[in-house]
Amino acid sequence: MNEIIGQDRAIASLAAASAGNRRHHALIFSGPRGVGKFTSAVNYASSLLKIPEGEHFRFADLHIIKKEDVAWSQNPSLQKKKQTNIPLDLLREKMIGGKTSDDKICGAPVFMTPSVGSEKVFIIDEAELIVEDVVRRCQRVMGAVHPTTQTNKRLLHALKKIHALETERSSRA
Repeated sequence: MNEIIGQDRAIASLAAASAGNRRHHALIFSGPRGVGKFTSAVNYASSLLKIPEGEHFRFADLHIIKKEDVAWSQNPSLQKKKQTNIPLDLLREKMIGGKTSDDKICGAPVFMTPSVGSEKVFIIDEAELIVEDVVRRCQRVMGAVHPTTQTNKRLLHALKKIHALETERSSRA
């Protein structure tokens, strides 16, 4: 967390959260562009997962999802889309699994056992780009696949928080 400059209060809050026995299952990093939200999230995840410095992009239990990932998708129709939102098919490929629009079945990393240790972290960069329809579909998929697992409950709660935050933002604009 030493890379983050000028966010002492936020860093202290994250340090306190990681030091305790109970952790929040979802954190939303909100703020203007360029203040270090993504870097803070990656550093926080690295400290939780005990990832060696500089290795976070190769660590199996840290999953980073960005709208730009559509360019490397296995789904040709996703590759052609503008990178303006985070489509359901991308979330299926990278996180929740299921059948994509090109009829491929993807595994669900969110339900798989962690490779190292006992935890996994999913970071969705610019999560406000997950449109409301995608949030509803994710809720249906997650509820149908594993309706009672703790991971499922946490993910659904995080998706609802993201949607609520974005709804609140758009109503203020």
